[in-house]
Amino acid sequence: MISSGSAGIAYTAALHGGVLEIRASEDCVTGIRVMQEAEIPEKSCFGSTCETANELAQKAVRQLDQYFSGNLQTFDLPLAPARTPFLSAVRDALCSIPYGSTVSYSELACMAGYPKAVRAAALACRNNPLPFIVPCHRVVGKNGSLTGYSGGLPLKHALLELERQTGRAFSNPPGEAHVHLL
Repeated sequence: MISSGSAGIAYTAALHGGVLEIRASEDCVTGIRVMQEAEIPEKSCFGSTCETANELAQKAVRQLDQYFSGNLQTFDLPLAPARTPFLSAVRDALCSIPYGSTVSYSELACMAGYPKAVRAAALACRNNPLPFIVPCHRVVGKNGSLTGYSGGLPLKHALLELERQTGRAFSNPPGEAHVHLL
């Protein structure tokens, strides 16, 4: 695990060829971003904890590590509020999709209470500031095909496969190297 940054920022080496940057205020997780190795700040500290990351950022790191190890299906983190009622409804709908399941974009729009807003629901997924925690990777095309994902289709496929296999092929001993999603 890599943890560093000013208060409220933590990094975790959860992805092959990159890391996740987790941003959190004292009250809520505000963002998660997939970073490539070249983007990692030079002054990152290494290890399971880092004094400069706040408690909530560290909690998010621990839960993400558990998720990628196949040991967590539901996150328990306070999230920054969505910017609009529509985005809030889409977020709630995304979070209601069971682990290991998928829905289509049209189903997501209906679940959010906006059945005619399929493209807007897809755009909300594309701009999701909290991927993994708000599981936009569980939304697929109407015919079940994989369609857009901010982290790329290979990552979306790997996340869905991780959930399908409930972590068997991806588990790691506690405190050891993290899953390498292809």
